[in-house]
Amino acid sequence: MTWLTPMAGLILAAGVVPPLLALYFLRLKRAKRAIPSTMHGEQSIEDLRANAPFQRLRLSVLLILQLLATLLMVLAVMQPQADLGEQQGGRTVLLIDRSASMNANDIEGGATRLDEAKRQAIARVESLFAGGIFSPAPGQVMVVSFASGAEVVAPWTSAPAEAIAAISAIAPTDETTRMRDAIELARAFAQSGDATSARRDDRAMSQDVPTIEVYSDGRLGDSAEIVLQPGEALVYRAIGSADATNAGVVSIGAERSPDRPDQIQVYARLANWSPQPVSVDAQVLVDGLVRGVTPEPVRLNAAALDVSGEVWLPGEVQIAFPLMTLRSGGTVEVAIVQSDALAVDNAARLVTPPPKSLRILLVTSGGVLLKSLLEGLPLGELDVVDAAGFAALASTTGELESYDAVVIDSVEVGALPRGRFLVFGQPPPMEGLNPYGEPTHASLRFGADDHALLRMARLDDLIVAKLYSTAPTSQLEIVAESDHGPLVITASKGTTQAVLVPFDPLDSNWPFQRSFVNFVANALDWLSASGEMAATEALRPGGVAAARLPPDAQGIVMRSPEAVQFPIAAQDPARITWGPIRRAGVWRMRWQDNDGGADERTFAVNVDARAEGRVAAAEELALRQERVRGLGEPDAVRSSLWPWLLTAALLILLVEWLIYFRRI
Repeated sequence: MTWLTPMAGLILAAGVVPPLLALYFLRLKRAKRAIPSTMHGEQSIEDLRANAPFQRLRLSVLLILQLLATLLMVLAVMQPQADLGEQQGGRTVLLIDRSASMNANDIEGGATRLDEAKRQAIARVESLFAGGIFSPAPGQVMVVSFASGAEVVAPWTSAPAEAIAAISAIAPTDETTRMRDAIELARAFAQSGDATSARRDDRAMSQDVPTIEVYSDGRLGDSAEIVLQPGEALVYRAIGSADATNAGVVSIGAERSPDRPDQIQVYARLANWSPQPVSVDAQVLVDGLVRGVTPEPVRLNAAALDVSGEVWLPGEVQIAFPLMTLRSGGTVEVAIVQSDALAVDNAARLVTPPPKSLRILLVTSGGVLLKSLLEGLPLGELDVVDAAGFAALASTTGELESYDAVVIDSVEVGALPRGRFLVFGQPPPMEGLNPYGEPTHASLRFGADDHALLRMARLDDLIVAKLYSTAPTSQLEIVAESDHGPLVITASKGTTQAVLVPFDPLDSNWPFQRSFVNFVANALDWLSASGEMAATEALRPGGVAAARLPPDAQGIVMRSPEAVQFPIAAQDPARITWGPIRRAGVWRMRWQDNDGGADERTFAVNVDARAEGRVAAAEELALRQERVRGLGEPDAVRSSLWPWLLTAALLILLVEWLIYFRRI
């Protein structure tokens, strides 16, 4: 029970009750009259007592009724409210965040933020549909879960059990956080209703603008893209602590020694999102066994806002572990030994293939730069031909495909045949490439540093004197881009895969940088794995695993990090895809061949720590045009009692009037 205006009621009581009581103490002034009998003497004595001041107040039904009516009116003026299970009606959308940061365990009792969000959302549904005696017709609720994408887990419903079951079934993910799709989905359902429902009211078009309640820690990657429509109300239920701290592994890489392929060196980049510096111990593991530890704790500087005061920059440091022997392939993991709010980003993994003796074909017109570089790499075989030799090999079925990769050194070869190609210089004719203009000067504007091609091969200092500008369609992937067009492009069409570098390295300062050697080595490794698992490139949660299995593969299953197996029905084992993969960790695709032998492919899935690492709950949502302040746990729906109190007071006054009328 709550009181909105208690002082007003007390003032009214102080002004009304004393005068009412005084009326029963005042002496009545009666006129003197002669009467023919003394039988009224007893009544006269009673009148004298009644009119004598300061006498004991005698019990009167009329007085009790008047006091009771006055008390009810005083209570009505105080505006009491109580939880009577009243349904407010209308439509409410519950958006529940299930991204990686919602796995933080900073809730009392060790629960995760997602657990708390589900608990509050269930309590909200129970409150809205409590069904008290004052409830009018119930409204409707829709439940949407979101992370990198959105999903309607319960369309518009007036059945609380259905909504509660849907909320309870929401599973955690390690994906990034984007809410725009969830809001757009809610709007679409609000405008068209539930077309799958058999109930006419659910299928009808609705003009009601729903109230959107967001249960999240507020760390949205797309908040600046969200604009509320006119009349749209958004309520932000802040989940988690604003003081939560976290450090994690944001990237991991590994490379084999050029002169000793059985030796591997592992790199990692650590970050701290807390406003205080921290020191952590880091270790490297291979197939779950510790192979190296940092000799002393790694100090991570405190995070802080950038000069604009808008971007939160974590304290970062890069570490490298000593060379270690890895003659076969395996899963390499870098982990920090640190207890913080979010555990999923405390480790990052990658899958390293065994050393492979590559068979490479170099097509050149006599250049020595790429030839010298390739001769310095640990290749199994290097063949060198000119343009005519390449044409002869291309005319022979299967010859070019027998090479792990073909490197074209600024030679015009026409359209690319079947095979895997690393092309430097003017790009060959290719669908979707769209070359334009004359060669021009360029420098790096953007580079996908987490791409396998740019692993330990950053292009920040690259300057190109003669770039062949292109405008690729979405069918091609731009790995690095300048202000005058792409610098590195990947293309895949059927059995033809290519990495395109639309400039001659000699027309740039690239040959003088270590990144040039690393890029060529990365490109050869990436191309040699084309069509199979990209062994050194980890997936992100929400991504899809792809593999090329033997034709006789059968009984294919995907095994999660928790040892749960998911069967895969594949018509063509040569083209297997499975996903989306929601959780980070090591996933394994297993199968059997016709002889009963078993084999597997391993996929490393790492959380996007840069997007999800800052776990301090946001106090408000900064949308494009407004800010929405975060609220705590929602209160129960409370009903106003003053109308009923006034009604009761009027009824009592009516009874008091009837009694008085009968007496006189």
